[in-house]
Amino acid sequence: MDVLHKLFKHVDNMQEFLLQCEISSTYNPSSNSTQTGFLIHGDYAFNTFMETTLVCSNEVPGSPPAISSIRSTQTEVVRRVIDKCKTHKKYCKRILCLGQHKNFPNTMIKSIKSSIWLKLLSIIGDEMMVHLLFHYSIFTLLPNSCYLQVSGVSISDSEPLELADSRLFAPFPPNMEFTTTPNKKRKRDAQLPKAQDSTDIDQDETLPAKKKRIRRFKRKVKPLPDSTKTDLDDPDVDGRMDLDDPEAKTIIPPPVASHLVVPVAPAPALEKNRSNESRAESKDEGKDGDLGFKRRVLYSRPFHGVKNEVLVGLPKIHVLSLYRLQILRKDQPRTPTQKPWPTITAQTILAYIFPRQYGLEHIFKKDSQKSFGRPIPPDYTVRYNADHFHDKPVPKRLRKAFELVQQMIRLHSTCNFKALYNKHCPAPTDLPGSTPLPGRDYMRWTSPFFNVSGFVKAVVRRVIPKKFLSTTHNTMVVFKAIDRFVRLRKSEDMTLQHAIDEFKMSDCEWLVPLGFQQGQHIPLSDTLKRRQLLEDFTFWLFDGFIIPLIKTSFYVTDTTVYRNRIVYFRSDIWKLCCFHIFESLGTSTYKKISEKQAKRTENESQFRVSRVRLVPKKNGLRPILNLRRRFSVMSKEEREDEDELKKKEDQKHGPPKPTLKDPSTDKENPKEKYTVITTTNKILKDAMHILNYEKGNNPQLMGGAVASLTDIYLKLKTFANALQAQSSNGDLPKLYFVKVDITAAFDSIKHDKLLEVLNDVFTDEDYFIVKYFLASAVDGKYSRKWPKKAFPGSANVHFAALANDMAKDMKKTLVADTVVYDRYEKDDIWQMLEEHITTNLVKVGRQTYRQRQGIPQGSVVSALLCSLYYGHLEQAELSFTNQGNDGLLLHYVDDFIYMTSNREKAERFLQVMTRGLPEYSAAVSPHKTMTNFPVEVNGFEMREIDGDDFPWCGHLINTRTLGVTADYSKMVREQFRESLGVDYLRHQGQALRRKVSAYMKPKCHALYFDTSLAKSPHVVAGLDAGRFTVLLNIYQSMRMCAMRFRMYIKQLENSSMKSVKVGQVVLSAMQEKVEKVKVAKREEFLSSTIHGCIRLMNRFVKGRTKTTVAQKINCECRVDAKEVYWLGLQAFYITLKSKQTEHSRIVQDLHSRVNAKKYLLVRKAVQVVITHSCNDIFGQMQY
Repeated sequence: MDVLHKLFKHVDNMQEFLLQCEISSTYNPSSNSTQTGFLIHGDYAFNTFMETTLVCSNEVPGSPPAISSIRSTQTEVVRRVIDKCKTHKKYCKRILCLGQHKNFPNTMIKSIKSSIWLKLLSIIGDEMMVHLLFHYSIFTLLPNSCYLQVSGVSISDSEPLELADSRLFAPFPPNMEFTTTPNKKRKRDAQLPKAQDSTDIDQDETLPAKKKRIRRFKRKVKPLPDSTKTDLDDPDVDGRMDLDDPEAKTIIPPPVASHLVVPVAPAPALEKNRSNESRAESKDEGKDGDLGFKRRVLYSRPFHGVKNEVLVGLPKIHVLSLYRLQILRKDQPRTPTQKPWPTITAQTILAYIFPRQYGLEHIFKKDSQKSFGRPIPPDYTVRYNADHFHDKPVPKRLRKAFELVQQMIRLHSTCNFKALYNKHCPAPTDLPGSTPLPGRDYMRWTSPFFNVSGFVKAVVRRVIPKKFLSTTHNTMVVFKAIDRFVRLRKSEDMTLQHAIDEFKMSDCEWLVPLGFQQGQHIPLSDTLKRRQLLEDFTFWLFDGFIIPLIKTSFYVTDTTVYRNRIVYFRSDIWKLCCFHIFESLGTSTYKKISEKQAKRTENESQFRVSRVRLVPKKNGLRPILNLRRRFSVMSKEEREDEDELKKKEDQKHGPPKPTLKDPSTDKENPKEKYTVITTTNKILKDAMHILNYEKGNNPQLMGGAVASLTDIYLKLKTFANALQAQSSNGDLPKLYFVKVDITAAFDSIKHDKLLEVLNDVFTDEDYFIVKYFLASAVDGKYSRKWPKKAFPGSANVHFAALANDMAKDMKKTLVADTVVYDRYEKDDIWQMLEEHITTNLVKVGRQTYRQRQGIPQGSVVSALLCSLYYGHLEQAELSFTNQGNDGLLLHYVDDFIYMTSNREKAERFLQVMTRGLPEYSAAVSPHKTMTNFPVEVNGFEMREIDGDDFPWCGHLINTRTLGVTADYSKMVREQFRESLGVDYLRHQGQALRRKVSAYMKPKCHALYFDTSLAKSPHVVAGLDAGRFTVLLNIYQSMRMCAMRFRMYIKQLENSSMKSVKVGQVVLSAMQEKVEKVKVAKREEFLSSTIHGCIRLMNRFVKGRTKTTVAQKINCECRVDAKEVYWLGLQAFYITLKSKQTEHSRIVQDLHSRVNAKKYLLVRKAVQVVITHSCNDIFGQMQY
């Protein structure tokens, strides 16, 4: 199993493991059975257990004990193992020991005492059983190739091998080795780095340890097998992407050439200039290839000056701003009790730029990076200990840089940020008025990317001395990186390596050491030192200068109009946009409260004040609460101690604290007493799981609420079957559709009514939350989760049985129990939800508000509470929609759709909803109401759709057949292009395949693949309604995948820093030949990716229609594999044909396959799917 091999070096089944231990069995078979090795003939259950149970380890614990007679029972064996584990350093992390210190029942112990384990004990003896349970991790088989861990250190506390190896950071990349000798003649043995390639994910690029010399001549590479001679185009092969299964039949792709991937040159993290600390420091330094810059730009609040005006430029806490402020306050008198201002000199700023040269905390240290997932750089805008070096001598290697820093200080003091700001990002002429119009488009006041980039480059040109970049080429490299940084989307990252790619260190005079002669040989150590200084400066330029500049001058946010695109507002313009929105909060949904009231409410509640941010939408701004903001929770006694401490400080009237003070050195800092750091959503997570349990236990509470595609599929399929059963000829009757949208659904909910609804939700007195661990390898990438599931307190849950049920909906996943479960009383959950609903505090600027109506958007329970609320409304006011089998009412949060064969019911539903429901404070907007038949309510004619496809929540429901297709109307023009997210980090080929497979998954559901869902006897070009709908869904999904595939490649090509060149380069004949080989390998890789996507779609079509839920309601999929494969080929061919100059070889190959003779019958049968008018929407998308 792939995921096990990512965690353990040795994986064997129980039979193989015992045979490798070279022990003999002590089992005495009966006269009716014989034994072969450790298998018993005729005992199918035991033999299956031996062949499917896996024994895993990373180290060989030594020779196993000899077989002895059985002196202990299995219960005594388990007790011996637990007692032995108590002396181990990972005692609390072992599966069998979990719950022992809290006297919590461990059901894994019960599993090991089953009859099969007793039979194994009789075969291997008690000593071997103790050895097995203590030293090894054991996994038993579950359905769908899932496994349950029953012994060993819990996999939740284990890291994958590749991550564990990467944490052992060396001073150089793993594909480069440098060794030096103390002799005068230094011997340099290096393995030259290969061009780092994103697709070589499964190949070891390092040479064996014994071979130290550089290979002067490259070994001939064996030609890769021709893809046309494999079974790539065999639709019957249940293939998959290479990253999903190493045993798949897809060809391992060759490296991607520089045309596709941004080349990443090796960038070693280097040792400090102090020789006595260099070796120790280099071991603590990490890789710089994945250090990102983007995380701290979004959602920054504007900085204000003395007159409450919005500041432009660098923030007040920036070291350059503090130096400037220090000069202004130099002659100002201080009071006797006032402490002196921190001393900031040019050397202090030098320490900010080059922290490694001063022994300060730096980003290249592995402790400052996350151990799992993407690294998140810390914020070094303020360094509390950098001012200690103001009176120290300047390091010899930084004397040239010190002169440039002094020049930068002078340039910063004379820079007019406001003038540059107004020149490059002028304010719009039509500023927001005193009363903004309803539905005003706020996107018109954004600053374009090129204006923002122009302002940043102008500031860099004015403040950063030219000698730091030295030449025009290096300046263009940095400016190109600035343009790219400003244009990054929300889900994209830019690394340090991208910023310095193609930078010429030899042109920078400040990197050259003192006394270095022109033309002198540059030793390797000096080259690495120059690289280190360049990395420090570049990282500070972006992280310490450009990012604070953007955060102060602009408000950067995402929007609901574009999925991943970020927009820039001038800080003063954004303040005007938000002013009237925040002013209206106190008159509608929120109520202003004093600071004392807010503090008292906060002390009495387990929640804290939330911050609100506004997200631009098509016609206005949407307030979103940040309920993931972390805060510290103290006990009642600690709060009292803190209040007493504050009172004493107020009585003393002591001197004010200095501006720059390190909280870690404050001995009286009350933060040291904090017990837990949590978030509002984290506190509400368990309440959410309990509400989900009650939702599943009593579906009547939710009414027609749906939360997933599975809910829609189950309700719609049941409704379609009921209608078909009522018809004599199997045809569906004429259906009437009505769609309404409740205005301000979250903000209009009444608190009293919602609490009344919650009174009927909880049916048990107490609940407990089962927390478990899941690990899997998704597309070759290790993934782990900690899901939870709620159960009533009276339930007796055996985790092995629970895991067996959960595995029916999973594949190739490891499951581990945490054993210790949280238990909640009904009153505790009720109090938690009541506090969250009635005492929700929101802070806007310096003013605090209490929400007096509605529930906060952004909460993990808001969707559930909203569904319960409107489910109660449905039972009280819309009960007629559930009478009989002639109608179906669905609502996803606030979007209602009612479909029925009775027109009177449809009109009645429309009248009830349009006149409003005051008891629930629910009102609908007539402009958003939609029907499929002409109707007029209160003199207002409702909008009627054209055609048979009725839009609802991203789906198109056919009003004649009830077939469901995807709605792509919101992806036209720029929306489609801006929905893309490109991974510019390492392994870009692997990321490409992972992204492409992720594009198809949202639309791969039984709802789209069930041919029996669409009910109609009519035949269109030889296809019935069910087959036509499913084939259309497959083609459209593959078409979207193909367009994103092409757009993804284009983005990688445009991001290549190789485009920064001066002059024209003439390639030799040998270089041209090499380039042709690279292009051929690139095309071969892309071609294999295309065929892998098509096979993956065929796999989805087969798998999604055979799940437990799909089989329960008799899901059918009358689609042949050849049809799926031809539709996929056609989708990629049509998409790439318009760009055939860029992909000529791929287009020719696809054309030959599409027109192959073996697809002749398929082509004639499904051609109508390709030419259908509903595919015209793809022509409006920009890719």
